[in-house]
Amino acid sequence: IDPKEFTVDELSQTISINVTANFKLETYPEEDWVTTGGRETVDDTHFVQKINISAFTEKKENRASTVEFYANVKTAEGTYREIKETVKITQERTFYITADTIKLEVGDSTVVELFNKNKLEAKWSTSDDQEFTVDSKGQIKCVGADGDGKAPDSPCAM
Repeated sequence: IDPKEFTVDELSQTISINVTANFKLETYPEEDWVTTGGRETVDDTHFVQKINISAFTEKKENRASTVEFYANVKTAEGTYREIKETVKITQERTFYITADTIKLEVGDSTVVELFNKNKLEAKWSTSDDQEFTVDSKGQIKCVGADGDGKAPDSPCAM
């Protein structure tokens, strides 16, 4: 099996694992975010196993899983030999807002914290400038539910 270890980003994707075997191997992913995606036969002793990886949206830096390839092969002597190979998959996040929610009273401000593994440039904007303003460094300010500077019925929430 080649390769035996993968590191991928947070996007949904399919990876290919090259397998050399003259017998059928069953594939068992450890976690539900990793699923088998079919096989492509190359020749009598080679195939490519496709593994589907779901998008990674949890607010943590990485997650890992294994995929076990397994066969119980009958030998020439009539006994069975168990064959196991394991592939490790690590999926890494590169960029996300660390807070689940931010609540501010009118006039309050805070800087939005990012996990930014690759030090990408962030361009900040708001989809509701009636309630929030945001500067180029990610500092947001609650200006009110309708922009009139008066307190809304509840705190501004992002």
